[in-house]
Amino acid sequence: MDCCPKSSWPELPDDSTYNAKGQIELLNDKTSLQVYTSSVTDASSLTKKKGIILYPDVYGPFTSRSKSIADYFSNHGFEVIAPDCFRGETKANVSLPLGEWLAKFPYEDVVKRDTKDCKDYLKQKGVESIGAIGFCWGVWAVAKESACEGEEDRIKCGVGCHPSILIESFVFGGDDEELAMKASDNVPLLLNIAGNDKENLMPGSKVAENVTTNGGSLVLYEDMVHGWVSRGDYTQEDVKRSGMNALSSALEFFQKKL
Repeated sequence: MDCCPKSSWPELPDDSTYNAKGQIELLNDKTSLQVYTSSVTDASSLTKKKGIILYPDVYGPFTSRSKSIADYFSNHGFEVIAPDCFRGETKANVSLPLGEWLAKFPYEDVVKRDTKDCKDYLKQKGVESIGAIGFCWGVWAVAKESACEGEEDRIKCGVGCHPSILIESFVFGGDDEELAMKASDNVPLLLNIAGNDKENLMPGSKVAENVTTNGGSLVLYEDMVHGWVSRGDYTQEDVKRSGMNALSSALEFFQKKL
């Protein structure tokens, strides 16, 4: 079993020509947490500082596409930080079976701790309102963060592109539908769904109804396959158009909800 459906986009070759705006830095030397940060260059354009935590797919936050997505949001006025919860490992460079590898990064012991470090970083930058966006594995992380108990430090909203929330059941033995329901009960979510994503996230599902009932939105990109935003081939015009549409809708969502 895999966290991604069959016929999903594979690893995207890195674009060596992309000139990243942000930088990779060591955020916590005790836990070896590295992050990609992309900062607002024109602070005068903001009336209130807003920040985004970007959780990547299984190929990590340091690909040129992941960096370009972070830069896209910072270019529109958001402080962005993308944690490397995998500590340099990716689906492409480990030999373990996928489920066994992902099990090394549970929410409570790894993702939650890393997320707190990211929130602290954003607050030190003057951010007052924090949202999160995820891709594939990263949507599971967004869902876990959205479903956490206690409103005081919870993210204000979340966006997920081609979600792999099924990691909750596939890897950790939980209930992925229950997680999605609880997450969408707590915070507004925008879910951009590929045509081959899991059936229980499709329009008409309980999750879809709960998302829309609680101030969110679910959009089906029926002609796209899982992974198209974070690793789809943007030389294909329809893939690029749909990818940028998903990102622009995420931007509008963050502008409205944060």
